[in-house]
Amino acid sequence: MVLIPEEMKEMLNVEEEPEPTLKKLLEQLAQKEQAVLILLAAPYKGVRISPGTEEYAQIGLSEEFGIEEVILRIKEKMGNKIKKVYLILNSPGGSLSSSYKVARVLRENIENLTVFIPHISKSGGTLVALAGNEIVMGPMSELGPLDVNYKL
Repeated sequence: MVLIPEEMKEMLNVEEEPEPTLKKLLEQLAQKEQAVLILLAAPYKGVRISPGTEEYAQIGLSEEFGIEEVILRIKEKMGNKIKKVYLILNSPGGSLSSSYKVARVLRENIENLTVFIPHISKSGGTLVALAGNEIVMGPMSELGPLDVNYKL
């Protein structure tokens, strides 16, 4: 298991999975398959930043640095080329530039990347998913178009 240092957790907005049974099942699967398990999941709930404005999680600059840090730590522990990764991806999207960078870093550093989409992977999330060798989706999973949004 590769751990994110405490000082990085707040900057990257990460925390441990609160449900110990789910965490244990995912760890067992990764161990059995000799794969690294990465979770990149955005919460569904927005954050109110003013009385009339609510912002939602998206792939952006912090995810760029977060993925870079995770890849560096995995390489420190496992060697220069990462053989097998299971990426659990749930994202409403994000910056096209950041999504592309995350996808490129994953593709350049991982030999076999399987992307699991439990529910949604839209816009920038779709771009990240396409970096995988395989995409696994269930009956409620959804990929969305790469929509470029522009706010005035």
